[in-house]
Amino acid sequence: MESSRAGSLSWFSRHPVLQIAAYYLVLAGVVAALYQFEPGMQGVFTMERFSEAVASGKSALLGEAPSEVNVSVATMAGESLFAMLGAVLLMVPVAWVYILTRAKKGFSQSTVQTLIFLPIVVAGLIMLVRTSVALAFGLGGVVGAVSFRNRLEDPKDAIYIFLSIAVGLASGVQVMAVALTISLFYNVVVLFAWHFDFGRMPAQLDSGIASKRLERAKSGGKEDFLKVVDQQL
Repeated sequence: MESSRAGSLSWFSRHPVLQIAAYYLVLAGVVAALYQFEPGMQGVFTMERFSEAVASGKSALLGEAPSEVNVSVATMAGESLFAMLGAVLLMVPVAWVYILTRAKKGFSQSTVQTLIFLPIVVAGLIMLVRTSVALAFGLGGVVGAVSFRNRLEDPKDAIYIFLSIAVGLASGVQVMAVALTISLFYNVVVLFAWHFDFGRMPAQLDSGIASKRLERAKSGGKEDFLKVVDQQL
């Protein structure tokens, strides 16, 4: 009995896609349990806070006095914590997919951690400025003054960063359904493209290009040839 259970767990650990699917199923179970406990929870089952933020921003743009929203400090702290926690939970499977699809090519641990940490900051900032246009413009000025000098080697890494920001934004405005949809659908598309090696150059074309590169490297001398081999390795 113990050996069969250990074998099942070992088989499960060798299939990371199943782990990701199981994670989403567990997350869906937790959401269903929350709905049974509190069906009116903002940020998960209602759009009350998001509607309030949109109405407040519209009033500010029209020059009208924004309507006051009486929310206690404890409620705001709880909603902020829930938004940041939701952003993290929805980005964990995205980080797993990133590690899985970049395992052969290699990846930076800093990038993986950024995918987890960035939506926390974004969600917290959105919770802070969502009811104030002035604060939103002030935040834009602060962010514009900060320069990020870390160069991303792969364009797909930039897409992951944008995805992290999108999940943080959706969590910050408490539209968790949108954040979940972004996370889940993105992972499905990426895993599909990774599994079928979508966009790969046909073998007959790839071999011809490789042969031409090899000939150019040989004609350039020993140093150029070794340099090309070293790059490929």
